[in-house]
Formats: sequence, C-alpha cells, structure tokens
Amino acid sequence: MSAFLKNIIKSVIDEVETWYDCENYLKALKAQENNLLDHWINSITREDDGYNVLIHGDLWMNNMMFRYSPDNQVQEV
Repeated sequence: MSAFLKNIIKSVIDEVETWYDCENYLKALKAQENNLLDHWINSITREDDGYNVLIHGDLWMNNMMFRYSPDNQVQEV
C-alpha cells in the first residue's frame, strides 16, 4: 500500500507542478509525501470512544438508504 500511495502522490505532485501559482499546494503535498501511509492509517482508524462515520462519497438519490415506518413513511435517510 505504501508504494501505491507514493506513486499516487508523486503523480499528483507532477500534475500540480504544471499549474500556475501552485507553490502553496506543492508545499502541502510535499509535506505529506513521506508520511502519507501513516496519515492515511490515522484517518481511517476507528476510534472506539469517538464518532465514526462511513462516507460513501457518491451521493445521489439511488445511492441513499432509507428507513421506512410500517405505514411506508420515511423515518430516516
């Protein structure tokens, strides 16, 4: 996974370098370049005492889940 993430961030850095006035973005990306795996692991690790959320990231009506009452009224989305 580490090699995969390193290749991704390198590709993103290479692309951002072609942008006009990109120094702030490059600085932020390069700061994460060597610890991206650790950052990723920390961001997805469940906190038993915290509020954990699973985000699908593709929100549209057919990807939403509904909970209905016995009389077919939406209770939760």
